[in-house]
Amino acid sequence: MYHLLLDLYGCDAGLLADETHLCAVLSALLDQLHVPPVSLVFLAYIDQVHDPKDAGHSGFVVSGGAHCSLHAWPGYGMLNVDVFSGEAFDSHAITSWVAEQFHATDQEPRFIERALRSPRLPNQNNVAHRTDEGSPLVPHSLIGHRVRMMGSLLPPFLCVG
Repeated sequence: MYHLLLDLYGCDAGLLADETHLCAVLSALLDQLHVPPVSLVFLAYIDQVHDPKDAGHSGFVVSGGAHCSLHAWPGYGMLNVDVFSGEAFDSHAITSWVAEQFHATDQEPRFIERALRSPRLPNQNNVAHRTDEGSPLVPHSLIGHRVRMMGSLLPPFLCVG
């Protein structure tokens, strides 16, 4: 299982605010993974924020075994994209393509191979580490981080077609 975490900077603010463009990019990301969508593209505009620069869009699309999501911040010229797939994909090609779509001037890609003990993988030991209680031991990446809600969501924009 593979996960691309992509942060783009210096993006075109107009493209980051364009709902049609954001939906098209999310849909095209599944095309690049060669998987059909099993959901419509979901896009929500969030403007109930403390700082107007924090307003922007969040969206996702789901396929069997894959999903793509984005968070667009026009006020900062920044885009965060997640691409997850159970099958291998060319993270460099997807990084370059998404950066081109938003005219990004800088990028921070991170590529993670996940679920190394997954029963889906052939010839693997697949024995998860367990706690004394027998439940899987799951590392939590948010330990020590504070999470707070930034306002309420407006009705979502569903991209059709």
